[in-house]
Amino acid sequence: MSQQPQPVCQTLRTTALPEGSYLWLDSNDEAAEVGAPDLGYLREDYGDYEDLGKILAKHNSYRPGPVRGWYVIAALEADAGFAVGQMRADAACPVQLFSDLVFATEEAARQRAEQMRGNQPGVLRKPIFNSETNRPG
Repeated sequence: MSQQPQPVCQTLRTTALPEGSYLWLDSNDEAAEVGAPDLGYLREDYGDYEDLGKILAKHNSYRPGPVRGWYVIAALEADAGFAVGQMRADAACPVQLFSDLVFATEEAARQRAEQMRGNQPGVLRKPIFNSETNRPG
């Protein structure tokens, strides 16, 4: 089993995510890509986020690692800006934040996350309710 990637941006911390629930990667790092090698974090009784990891793995075609199309933004401490990240099917560390995608404003980070989602949309589903008739379908 390979080692978990080491954080590249240890001085930045988020205000909303618990310590240890995220890791920092460069968005061009091979470990950040969908289909990255399994780090072994979906096994039973492992990690604080086991149930979340299983749910994300299901949305990721039962594969561990980054989930296609599931991009997030996280506020950083000390008004350091906002980082774009991606959800991971991983019971130990369900979020990866990109050290090269830190923006001064929430809007800029959100626009970049939406752009990335457009490039890798992931699973798209029909709406549960028709907005005109307010009925299923």
